[in-house]
Amino acid sequence: MCSENGTQTKENSLKKDARRTFRLESTRDEIKVDTNPTYDTVEKLTTVIEAELEECVNVASTTQPKVKSINAKDDPKGKGDSKGKGKDDAKGAKGDSKGKGKKGKADPCKYFETPEGCRFGQQCKGYHRLLMFDEGKCYVCGTLGESLYVNLKDRLFGASGNWNLKKCPNQKCGLVWLDPMPLKEDIIKAYHNYPTHNEASKTSYTFLYRSYLSAKEGFWAYRYGYHKNLVSISKKLLGVLVYLHPGLKADFEAGVMFVPAEPKGRLLDVGCGSGSLLQIFANAGWQVEGVDFDPAAVKNAKGKGLQVRCGALGEQKYPDNHFDIITLSHLIEHVYDPLEQLRECHRILRPGGYLVLVTPNINSLSHRRFKEAYLHLDPPRHLHIFSPQALRLLAEKAGFQKLQLTTTIRQANNVYLSSRVIQRSGLYVFGSPRPWNLRIWSIGMQLTEWMILRLKPDVGTEITLIGYK
Repeated sequence: MCSENGTQTKENSLKKDARRTFRLESTRDEIKVDTNPTYDTVEKLTTVIEAELEECVNVASTTQPKVKSINAKDDPKGKGDSKGKGKDDAKGAKGDSKGKGKKGKADPCKYFETPEGCRFGQQCKGYHRLLMFDEGKCYVCGTLGESLYVNLKDRLFGASGNWNLKKCPNQKCGLVWLDPMPLKEDIIKAYHNYPTHNEASKTSYTFLYRSYLSAKEGFWAYRYGYHKNLVSISKKLLGVLVYLHPGLKADFEAGVMFVPAEPKGRLLDVGCGSGSLLQIFANAGWQVEGVDFDPAAVKNAKGKGLQVRCGALGEQKYPDNHFDIITLSHLIEHVYDPLEQLRECHRILRPGGYLVLVTPNINSLSHRRFKEAYLHLDPPRHLHIFSPQALRLLAEKAGFQKLQLTTTIRQANNVYLSSRVIQRSGLYVFGSPRPWNLRIWSIGMQLTEWMILRLKPDVGTEITLIGYK
């Protein structure tokens, strides 16, 4: 009877863990999600996990690699097998078939290293290579998360499956995260036809659009010094008039990531997409490089003569103290390990160099207004959605100093409009026609947000962070 109960308990435990693991599989150009596996599938999954752990233990015993984040279960007490009686020694789990193991050190940490080292100290050996499981704790501060939204659909590109979000209840943090997350090797499948990775469509050059381009060119020349000796006086005057339109001003400032034309130096854009931002900087005289994980986007950027690499930032092995400025525009929310990303940025920045980061704000008025219909929840692509407090904590842990953190109304009109469409229809298609009444309403909401920012500066649509090394 005890044996049968033990087997049933193990089966239930395995099924529970397996349901927490999302595996995206492509079938006939569609993304399928297996959330209700059979017991045979669970047994296969267990075999894979055991093989991965054995390989990682062998690696850890010889090389002891650097700690990585959120790929193993948080087990600071070092409990071992399914009966919970075994304990891991320094080289990994050595529990026997009865669940009794040699007394040793704990499993490695789940989250990340602190400036003082791993939060589990010498107990951590860094052999994290298990599948992605639901831990339920905040990535930034470790607080147990609370359910925010459940059974969300992909409202933008149609990835199959239901997605859940959790929120950190710590008022000094407030991070929101996807729980559970897709496997890292499969997430690329959720970016099919992602708009920032494709070449922008050509726009008809009407008088209104030509005036818009002239105003932007004049604003950049007047505000940041881009081609200031080449831009005409009339365009500069248009640029000055932009200050009368808070929405356009916010768009144009973020259009060059708040980076002045002088002094020039080395600039890296992480998550550069097809290279439109890099091209602006290159034309201004910067020595530019870019990194993106999407091969199609990298191909587009290279076709413009830009120096762009494909893959993750950490894989590029840039030398220490190499860049003067690093920009990340709407990237950090897509990253599995944001702290590792920011630490790598800090390492390759020269002393005195700085990072410019822009990301959606989970504390924004638009999120409070639309809740689960909020555009920037964007499951399953947005893995972590930051509050200003959470982003500040993360940047400080990464070693950045003299932090300048603000929220802005950039693109707030588009976020309000898109979120309202999602609220009404459950789906938003980029490039779809926008009724004039909704356009006028969304601009009005953007201006309302701008006025409220004077009283509550943390409720803007986007967070902008500038941090120095």
